[in-house]
Amino acid sequence: MVLSVQNTCNMIEKIERYAKVGNRFHMPGHSGVDIDGKLYSVAKYDITELDFSDNLHAPTGDILKLENRLANLYNAKRSLILTQGATAGIEVSLLVAREMVDVLYLYGETHKSCISFASVIGLNLVVLSSMDEAIAKVSEGNWVYVTTPNYYGMTIDIDALLEARCNGGAVIVDEAHGAHFVFSSLLPKHNNADFVVVSMHKTLPVFTGGAVLNINNSDYIDIAQYFKTKIHSTSPSYLTMQSIDYATRLFGEEGERLYKKVFESVERFKNSLDRRYRVLDTDDFSRVVIVCGGAKKIAEYLENNDTYIELCEDNRLVLIVTPFNCDKLSIVVKLLNSYSGPIDIGINDVNVHFDLKRAKGVKGKIEFLALDRAVGTVSMNEIAIYPPGVSVVRSGDILTDEVITFIKENKEKIVGLIGDTIAVREICEEN
Repeated sequence: MVLSVQNTCNMIEKIERYAKVGNRFHMPGHSGVDIDGKLYSVAKYDITELDFSDNLHAPTGDILKLENRLANLYNAKRSLILTQGATAGIEVSLLVAREMVDVLYLYGETHKSCISFASVIGLNLVVLSSMDEAIAKVSEGNWVYVTTPNYYGMTIDIDALLEARCNGGAVIVDEAHGAHFVFSSLLPKHNNADFVVVSMHKTLPVFTGGAVLNINNSDYIDIAQYFKTKIHSTSPSYLTMQSIDYATRLFGEEGERLYKKVFESVERFKNSLDRRYRVLDTDDFSRVVIVCGGAKKIAEYLENNDTYIELCEDNRLVLIVTPFNCDKLSIVVKLLNSYSGPIDIGINDVNVHFDLKRAKGVKGKIEFLALDRAVGTVSMNEIAIYPPGVSVVRSGDILTDEVITFIKENKEKIVGLIGDTIAVREICEEN
């Protein structure tokens, strides 16, 4: 069966034909066999680089065609497929930034993957407190990193920031939670910054890890491709790439209709919800954020009734609504309205933030200390509640009693610890 000559077929069609091949002597090691009738039912579609399947690191066939389709959908000059999540796109963008500047300026609720990788590659970060500051920096030739939308469906208008670019200034946008924006006029507009990182699996029917880095500045296409080949796995998931292919075809044709359905379902949900709850007005209607007291107990109640949501915090429930679950909102609203536990509608939104001092210098090797012993030392890792993954501690922060107490109280949702320890260095006398 020679599939490489069937140029009229797309990636999915070719792999569907190859799924009929019974004798495979190549990676992956399951050999395309449905071993258990459950997990391995998709094994026949899980392939590697063959004579017809193209190569993500040097695409010339179906993968390149898919990247070109993505560029057309996202109005980008070049789109690079990623199967290691938006993190890989962030890493590529930061590596390009390090080649151009010494400092990257951050605005918005920055994900820990950006802060962690910057510390690994030695790229200095400075946090900005206003859009005016960001505009001033990019107009001076600096690079600015913006997160929009945030985890809760709120966007930042960056038009003025993009217009202010000059003297080599550039803008990187973490749009991980906005992959679906381009498919409906009811959703916020997609950004066209120099680099836009989009996590397709978060909101589209794409398998976990599917993402795309959209590049809108021709000056950086070659160097971005160079760094992608440096950091991306040479064993990308073809299952994930097939799902990107499928999702973009489906939503490219049906996105308006599908998200109109989501919008109508969310409106019915909001209108039917008990007034004990408060639904936030988000820019992205498909990100439903409910403010209430006792959210963790409510989430447990939902789970006991076969319903899992994206996130629960002390005072927030977060639901990601898609065309494939929006019809289930009627079940959720019935469960929430029937919940008999205490709910305090007056509770306000709370963002976790600690005003930690930055160390001027550290000494010694990295140590892994129990939390109780870490007060007064300097963190060597980013510590975050996950989700959403925004750091409450950055590498270089001096740890306090308050933040250590917070980490211990939320340990089941903390990322960045090493087992029961935290990576630290001693603080230098100059501090």
